[in-house]
Formats: sequence, C-alpha cells, structure tokens
Amino acid sequence: MAIWTQWLDTTLLAPVPHRQVVLTIPKRLRAYCLYRRLLGEIARVAARTVTAAIRTLTGERDLAVGIVACLQTHGSRANWHPHLHLLVTDGGFRLDGTFVSWPAHDTARLTETFRRAVLRLFVRLELFDEEQAAGMLAWPHSGFHVHTAVWVPEDDRAFATRLARNCARNPVALERLRQRTGPNTPATPVESPIGRAALVSSICIAVSASRSPHRVSLARVSASS
Repeated sequence: MAIWTQWLDTTLLAPVPHRQVVLTIPKRLRAYCLYRRLLGEIARVAARTVTAAIRTLTGERDLAVGIVACLQTHGSRANWHPHLHLLVTDGGFRLDGTFVSWPAHDTARLTETFRRAVLRLFVRLELFDEEQAAGMLAWPHSGFHVHTAVWVPEDDRAFATRLARNCARNPVALERLRQRTGPNTPATPVESPIGRAALVSSICIAVSASRSPHRVSLARVSASS
C-alpha cells in the first residue's frame, strides 16, 4: 500500500484539484457481483459516465479526464456491499495541456445516468432482459447513488494520497487487530505478521461456517483478495 501511494503521489496524480466520487448499486444487483469480472465492467461504466458528465458540462468533447478507480466489496460492518471509489481530476485536460475545471453539477442527474448505464450493461450481458431493466427504472427509490462532495485542493497532496489509501483499503486493517489469550485477559496487538495472517484465516473460517450466504461469499472474496 505504501509503495502504491508513493507511486500515485510521484508519478500518477496531476497537480490539479481532485474529487472523490463514490458510486453504489442496489441490493438486487449486488449478488451478481460475486462474479468479479462484472465488478470490472461496472467500474468501466462508472468511469465512462463520469468522463461524459465532465465533458458535457464543460462543453469540451475531447477533454482527458484522470480517474483512479478502486473497487470495495465490504461495508462498514464487513457485509457484502460492492461499490466504487473514484479519485477523479476535478475537470480535464485539453490537448495543449490546459486544465478545465468541472463546473457545478447535479448529482441526481449523474446518478440517473449511472443507473441507466448499469442496467444497459446487465441487459447486454444477458443478466437481465429488457422487461426486468424497465421494471427497475420504474422504482421510485432506485438504490443507485453517486456522491461527489469530497473535494481535494490542488496543493493538498497529503489529503489526496490519504484519500486514495482509504479507497484501496482492505476489509480488515491488520495493524488494528487485537486478540485475547483468555476470557479475562486484555486485548493486545498482534505484532507478528504470521500471527496476523493466522488470525485473519481463523476469522474467515468462522465466517464461512456461518449460515449466511452473504457472509460465506464475503469470506471467499476476502480470502482471495
């Protein structure tokens, strides 16, 4: 993670303002994302949607938009919750290198565009038929959401890299693991990397032995990621 963050800071991130874009999908679609290839397809749909929105609002069809996309499959309670974190240049570059800022935008419209694009993807991949997709378009509360409120100033590189680290974090922070050696003993940090791996393995085994299909799937994903 440290090497990746350093690479972002020194090589990839342009010296311009950035914005975090978080995109979520409804529960009905999340089970399909157990097939990891679909997550990549949805990430590409998200990147195309954001790029098109920036180009449309700026009136610049040829802008190059920088995007770092991170897939997360866990929620705050370690539940199965696939969603996307994008670190996006807050605008785009013309061919001559001039940067054009992303104007004020309507997240509701961006959400609707993302919803329709994802449902078209599901129809194209034959996961849904046209009738199922049309039925979801009729939902009053779609379950799709796009959040764009986190803005990163051009000169705050530390915030940008910290945000990128958070986007790419694992479901379990190994350095925060604690264990008890007995029922009445205090929880102490797990210092050994081998000990941390063994503890995570035991957690995954316990989760996969539960009766919840969600948690079995989550354990499999966590163990392989």
